[in-house]
Amino acid sequence: MASGTHANHVIAFARGERAITVVPRLTLKIGANWIDTSIEIPPGRWSNELTGETVDGGEVRSDVLFKRFPVALVTRNGGIS
Repeated sequence: MASGTHANHVIAFARGERAITVVPRLTLKIGANWIDTSIEIPPGRWSNELTGETVDGGEVRSDVLFKRFPVALVTRNGGIS
């Protein structure tokens, strides 16, 4: 679930308990200024399959997820099975 000032500019959905896709929407209005917007990811260690970065579960800021690539596909460590 997204929260914060630009939460309505983020779509996130989970596939089971091992993969979460996070996509920004209508970003021309906000640019890269995500302010306090974040995504709640279940506890554990996650890997962004598109950038190779590791993310800890919990509240993850949107600007961190979208820093190197405009969308995120995070999977629980160990990949998708």
